[in-house]
Amino acid sequence: MESDSGMELSNGRVSLEVNPDFGARITDLVDLETGRHWLTEGECAGDPSDEAKYLGEQARGWDECFPTISTCDVDHWGKLRDHGLLWGRRWTATRTDRAIDTRYDDERFVFHRRLSLDGKAVVAEYAVRNTSEGAFRYIWSQHCILAIQAGEVIQVPEKAFEFRISQVSSKGEDVPCNGLEWPVHGPTGLDLSKAIDRSERFHAKLHGIAEIADEPSNAHLEARVSGPRGGIRFIWDRGSVPCLGLWLNYGAWPSEAPGQQIAIEPTTANTDCLDEATKLNRASLLNAGEINEWSVRMELTAD
Repeated sequence: MESDSGMELSNGRVSLEVNPDFGARITDLVDLETGRHWLTEGECAGDPSDEAKYLGEQARGWDECFPTISTCDVDHWGKLRDHGLLWGRRWTATRTDRAIDTRYDDERFVFHRRLSLDGKAVVAEYAVRNTSEGAFRYIWSQHCILAIQAGEVIQVPEKAFEFRISQVSSKGEDVPCNGLEWPVHGPTGLDLSKAIDRSERFHAKLHGIAEIADEPSNAHLEARVSGPRGGIRFIWDRGSVPCLGLWLNYGAWPSEAPGQQIAIEPTTANTDCLDEATKLNRASLLNAGEINEWSVRMELTAD
């Protein structure tokens, strides 16, 4: 089915809608059994220019961040825009009864994503091909902005990730980033695994890198949100996507129209900046003509 804003895929248990003209953004993800809309809803606002900013109006739906999340200036790429090259720009798309295939073509790469449904799960399969004459490094992050309510719980496997905070504020004031022993942030005393009310005016960005000493490198990683209105569980392969980003925003950002939202972000690096990831040897390498592939499964659950 097609709507005025894009393409829809449904199997009677889950439905999603994609807008190919705006970065192939998934604008809606619905649990048809409960009626819950999982993504923060809103108009597709922004522009395709290199000067585009990802601010409050843009923090909607599910975008793909590549080859960086934060803006930076990097060899091979030059100056990269906020949240990468893909969001807000026109992709090509084809739809069958079983899947929606979307593709973004750049002179240096081709980025492909296939979305399919499996019961109450969304399967996102990715491939990026280097079409340039030289190697490049990149970060990828799945950027799902989830609508969340106070009391819902963010769960990650115990000891699966070593987390650090790169940003944190509370009641409008910056707070030290140190003192984190997941899930408790020492300076504020908050349990970051529990969503709080927007009146707390709290926000934080965390990155976790997989530290599972006794597991093989191809072990699966996962993170989930759960509560009385149902849950969503992200599952992905540690070998190709070894990190997790968490964005927590409870009435703190942006200052003019603060949201109540989080993002669970399977990602290839434990930083948002490609320049920093390269220095830390955490950026993914793709040689000329090569293809990297990975996938993420998102299961809607009863709790």
